[in-house]
Amino acid sequence: MMKVTIVKDGVHSSVETDAANVSVEKLCDMLIDVSQRAGYSRVDLFTHMSKYKAMERNVEKWAMDKGILEKATPFAQAMKTVEEVSELVVAIYENKADDIKDAIGDILVTIIIQAKMQGMSVEDCLESAYNVIKSRTGKMVNGQFVKDVR
Repeated sequence: MMKVTIVKDGVHSSVETDAANVSVEKLCDMLIDVSQRAGYSRVDLFTHMSKYKAMERNVEKWAMDKGILEKATPFAQAMKTVEEVSELVVAIYENKADDIKDAIGDILVTIIIQAKMQGMSVEDCLESAYNVIKSRTGKMVNGQFVKDVR
């Protein structure tokens, strides 16, 4: 089962469904419905979704304009992601919110570029990962989720 809860101004609106047996169209309709019950308009929802897609396209165009997509290698791009993750670790350790935000943004940029280099989309990769983890079991150990070994 999948439960979606949206909160706006203290108002909680939820919907629950078996995502494995529901069409994408039905899930979208359910998301719109629960968003509207929480006080968001369809325009709010689609504006947010469109903003992300526009930013992703901007990153891809930037990477093309800078020659990254043409000249960089997937391995070099992966190493750039590792570098940005290291910066995130330091920012978290130092508890610097602005640096954390910057590092997360930089990580997303490197991931968007890597997906493009691989002929994939971030959304497809995320959906694939979610389909693997959605029924995963495990437990929290020292502040980290550790999956059960099957």
